[in-house]
Amino acid sequence: MPVLRHPGSTFLPRLRRWIPSLAGMMMALATPKPAQSQPSPAPDYSKDSSWLCLPGRKDICATQLPTTALNPNGYGSTGVTEVASDPPIDCFYVYPTVSNDAGMNSDMSVGREEQLTTETQFARFASVCRPFAPVYRQMTLAAIAAYSAGGDIAAAAKLAYGDVLAAWRNYIRSRNGGRPFVLIGHSQGSLMLQQLIAGEIEKDPALAARMKLAIIPGFNVLVPQGKLVGGTFKTTPLCSRAGETGCVMAWSSFREKNEPPEGAMFGYADRTGMTVGCVNPALPGSSDWVKLDSIWFTRSS
Repeated sequence: MPVLRHPGSTFLPRLRRWIPSLAGMMMALATPKPAQSQPSPAPDYSKDSSWLCLPGRKDICATQLPTTALNPNGYGSTGVTEVASDPPIDCFYVYPTVSNDAGMNSDMSVGREEQLTTETQFARFASVCRPFAPVYRQMTLAAIAAYSAGGDIAAAAKLAYGDVLAAWRNYIRSRNGGRPFVLIGHSQGSLMLQQLIAGEIEKDPALAARMKLAIIPGFNVLVPQGKLVGGTFKTTPLCSRAGETGCVMAWSSFREKNEPPEGAMFGYADRTGMTVGCVNPALPGSSDWVKLDSIWFTRSS
């Protein structure tokens, strides 16, 4: 799970109040393996083998995806998502915390957890864009357990972001070809993309103009009270209307009438004068209940 807001920043103090219960839950599901002595060698993103998804290649994002609609009465219609033959835009995806590899950072061997998560969250986007998804040495479930016990995982966080940054620079330099793009992430993946937007994209106006959207739920994006920009990002606003481009869609979900408690990691800003941005994914700018199609990956095991 992510613990840094920007490269070189300090750890979020409130993480310690929230993370023990999550760590306990995850360790109950899967016991971390013995710690590794050294991280895997740095990936070479000029090699296609360092990517989970690439356009024009037979991989988990390049096959027909069976889907099932979920509605208030249960499962509904089924279908198959086709892969677009010549889409006008790229999608760059960073998957969330899923690895049960040994040590603080995952290795570069793709397991079923990375594959299934990418299929479930990202493969459907191949119907509208060229898919790019790097494999990276993310912070593992063992890193969560270590941090909850008071361990310092700053080096693990830096290593994970360094991989994402290297993948991004390879993508822009040799794979993007000047095309517009959309960023997509979740949880740790969203944190990585927050750092990428703030540290790379906002500093290059030409590059920022090509970012049509960032979809980064599952990690707080801060904005000043009553504003759309000015906290996590200096120039990239939250999306506030349907069809808007160059903006960020961010949200964290929870059950109705079961709001996060005061001091929870998600839903509460850790900086004075700030609030956590929340964009309605069904209709940006709306604070009302809006119906949203729920399409599930049918083959989930």
